[in-house]
Amino acid sequence: FLTPRELQDIGDPAAPGHAHRFWRVWTLKEAALKAAGTGVAGTLAAAEIDLQAAGGPRVRSGLPLARLTLLELPVASPYCVSLAVDAPATSTVWLASLERERSPDRS
Repeated sequence: FLTPRELQDIGDPAAPGHAHRFWRVWTLKEAALKAAGTGVAGTLAAAEIDLQAAGGPRVRSGLPLARLTLLELPVASPYCVSLAVDAPATSTVWLASLERERSPDRS
């Protein structure tokens, strides 16, 4: 499900940060494929993620996926959350904070 270039970007499995780079690629790829309407079933190679791109991660493949803007949302480590939107990178994306209240009997 990862392309040779993605595997190269992720690096040596024994290197520090390998797992985090893997999850970054995976969540970005999943977000891109879902935004394109194809989902991940059978199409994983269609979205090749470039973590090293100037201006942030992007899809290396051709249209329609290359037009997507990929965003990585700030969350606590070790988690990764990614969002793909069909909008120019210069667009403003507003995100609402979704916090649920916990009742005393729920953890």
